[in-house]
Amino acid sequence: LYDAKVIGADGVHSKVRAALQKVLPSLQVSSSPWINEYRVLFGEVGKMSDKLDPKLHYVMGGIYTSTIENNGQQQWALQTFHRHIPGNENNPSTIVMADTASPENIAALKAWVGSYAPEFLAIVPEEEFTDYFSRRTYRGSMVECTRLQYQDFVLLLGDAGHSLLPASGEGINCALEDSEILAQSILANPEAPFSTFEASRMPDLKALHQWAAHLNSAPSWAGEKAARDMFTSMESRSSESLLNHLFGSKASGRAPYREIMTSWSTKKLFLLNFARIIAYPKAIITSALLAFQSWLRGGSRGLKTIAA
Repeated sequence: LYDAKVIGADGVHSKVRAALQKVLPSLQVSSSPWINEYRVLFGEVGKMSDKLDPKLHYVMGGIYTSTIENNGQQQWALQTFHRHIPGNENNPSTIVMADTASPENIAALKAWVGSYAPEFLAIVPEEEFTDYFSRRTYRGSMVECTRLQYQDFVLLLGDAGHSLLPASGEGINCALEDSEILAQSILANPEAPFSTFEASRMPDLKALHQWAAHLNSAPSWAGEKAARDMFTSMESRSSESLLNHLFGSKASGRAPYREIMTSWSTKKLFLLNFARIIAYPKAIITSALLAFQSWLRGGSRGLKTIAA
């Protein structure tokens, strides 16, 4: 009994984490719902495309696709999502939220998917476009914990201790790295492996969560949207960019998250504010002109009413 240990790797809604909170006041948990809501569209089982490499994951704006294994065969799966932010109510992605397979909705889904991933349409059986609307949508939460273990007896691992969001691209990578670092901690300090793991892992998890929080706080105002797009474009031009370290040529080096995110945060401090200096005035002027045009149209209608 005294040698027994508990590893809570039971996901974002972890029961182990909930039980640990009751006995560990220093464990503070923050949870933020994803702004994205997802639904999956499936290709025909076993049907491949000459223009889609099953070894690659494709990210195209509001759509992500990769292969999964289905009873020993490969199957392409397209993960569509709608972002719940003000001003996004008329985006074509709202089709994700529809639950009726009407001819109009099916046509809208095909048009939207075709605009991003035309090669995927060719491998989707026609009945799947109907089934899509009966399939549930799903959301999750970002979870950040101030502690990961209790007296080297209980440990939170993976999403139970640090859930991200799909847009970060690091959820499963981070969880797998948890397992590797836990194994290293057991070998390095078998008497206190969980506390060794916590001390080693927390700085990287805090750094990674900062970036995930940035992705999960998509702005609605055009000025901030433009500034963020400019910042991302400028930051990604460098060979030392965050995306190159996570998914590009530097990824094989597996630099610690704390190093990657420290560099990104420093560039964000300067480049994002520089982008705001450029983008904000343009957005304000554009908004003012649109408001003035709207006022003129309203005044013109008023004059016509008076004349009538």
